Amino acid sequence: MKKLLLLFMLLPNLVLASKETSGTVIVSGANNTILVDFSKPNSSCGSRYYLPLNSEYEKALFSMLLAAQLSGKKVWANGAGDCKTGYPYRNAYKLVNMKIYD
Repeated sequence: MKKLLLLFMLLPNLVLASKETSGTVIVSGANNTILVDFSKPNSSCGSRYYLPLNSEYEKALFSMLLAAQLSGKKVWANGAGDCKTGYPYRNAYKLVNMKIYD
């Protein structure tokens, strides 16, 4: 019973610390890292995500981001890791997953 009560006490904090966002995107670059600004902030870090281009998966995400920016379509994104605050990140999670809305 105590574990269940603890879970319900922590659940609101887990929901508030979401690393998800959605909205239109603006893609830019700095220091070999792609920076993505969303029109809507997530609930815990801000509206910025970063994407290093170290793998084929990350390069595919970058292509999708460019397509979304050029078409003006909305994107859902999910981040991971800690919120990076220094330059050039300015409050950004690492982008790990995304979806373009129709």
